[in-house]
Amino acid sequence: NTISSGFTIGSWVNFSNANSPTYQKIIHAQSGSSPNASEVNLDNYTGVSGSARYHFYTHRWDSTSTNDVLTSSILIVNNTWTHIGAVYDNSTKYKFLYINGTPNVSAPTTNQIIWPDSGTRIGRRLNDTEPLNGQIATVSLYNQALTQFQVWQNFNAYKSRYGIPDIVTDGLVLNLDAGNPYSYLSGSSGTTWSNTVAVSSSISGTLVNGPVYSNGAITFDGVDDYVSSLNMPTFTTMSVSTWVNVKNI
Repeated sequence: NTISSGFTIGSWVNFSNANSPTYQKIIHAQSGSSPNASEVNLDNYTGVSGSARYHFYTHRWDSTSTNDVLTSSILIVNNTWTHIGAVYDNSTKYKFLYINGTPNVSAPTTNQIIWPDSGTRIGRRLNDTEPLNGQIATVSLYNQALTQFQVWQNFNAYKSRYGIPDIVTDGLVLNLDAGNPYSYLSGSSGTTWSNTVAVSSSISGTLVNGPVYSNGAITFDGVDDYVSSLNMPTFTTMSVSTWVNVKNI
């Protein structure tokens, strides 16, 4: 069936050699005849520099026979699992390309893009050319334009399968995670909030004056609850991040 309201393609792909041949299809769809024929490609593209980039190409055979092309600003890294998200939003007539859940490039389209209804092929063009040299692990197609958060959510759901850690661990010295039973065991009345970083396990916190665990978080009463005994080393450069839910500011 045709999809005219917008669509999203998501795929985990691993190119063995993205530089040759010039085009290698992740997914290809094409259908119909002029003036309503359309084509959708998600593939690589090796330009004049000889270095391959991700390529989201659509074509509409109408009175103007328009092409709309998005080419990633980053190069494809061979032998590396990468999540590609390609989104077309018909309400705004915009296309978006995401790499590992992060927006990479976007641009308006010349005309409405309709998902072809005659044929879709994965790993090769419908005319049996432009085969992919590599691996494809997942392909998903939505009949709507996913939001940036939804594309990131899909990337995040599978990333550990492809060796991408849940959080950045380089330089990490403290990670208190109330939703992790290795950090705080829910259902206990303990006062120790343990650091999950093994090399810095001695840096842990003590819950003082009664903060309690609830639904994956430590709840503070806004009066006198706090965490102490974080014997941190000295830093000259640092980054701090936290998930917080303030009840009354």
